[in-house]
Amino acid sequence: MDMIREIGALSDIRLTGVKESDWYIEKAAAAMEDGSMLYAGKYNEPDYELILKEGCNFALENTMIGHNPEVKEKLESLGIPVMVERSSYEEHPLGRLEWIRLYGLLYGKEQEADAFYEEQLKNRTNHGKGRYRPHGGLFISRRTERSMSASRMTILRR
Repeated sequence: MDMIREIGALSDIRLTGVKESDWYIEKAAAAMEDGSMLYAGKYNEPDYELILKEGCNFALENTMIGHNPEVKEKLESLGIPVMVERSSYEEHPLGRLEWIRLYGLLYGKEQEADAFYEEQLKNRTNHGKGRYRPHGGLFISRRTERSMSASRMTILRR
C-alpha cells in the first residue's frame, strides 16, 4: 500500500483486507473512517458479496493467499482475475522498489511511479553484490477501466 500511496493512487482504493484499527498508513485509516475505503474481510475470509456488489474485477493479493488457495479459486470462479504480489521475494531492495512501476501501470500513474523510482535510485548507493540492473520482461495490457481487490493490499479502482 505504501507504493500505491507514493504514486498518489490511494484515493483509487475502495476495498481492503485490513481493518481500520490495523492500518499503519494514516491516509488509509482516514479513508476507512470517512467511508471511502471499505473493509472487505480478511484475506482468508473475504466478503464475496461486498466484493461483487462493489464491482471488483481484479484481485491483487499478497502471498498469504497461498495458504488459502480456495479463496483465490473462488474469486476466479466469480470472474475476478487474481494476481499475487510477490515483491517481498525480490532479493535486492531495488528489485522490490521496481514493483512501484507495476502499480504505476495499473493505476495510470506511470510518470509518478517512474519519478519516485528514479529519485530512490539517486538516493541509494550500491547495495549488495555488483551493480543492480532493472529486470525486463514484465508485460501488462492497460485497460480503460481498472478495478482490483486484494487482501492486505486490497484495491478497487473507481
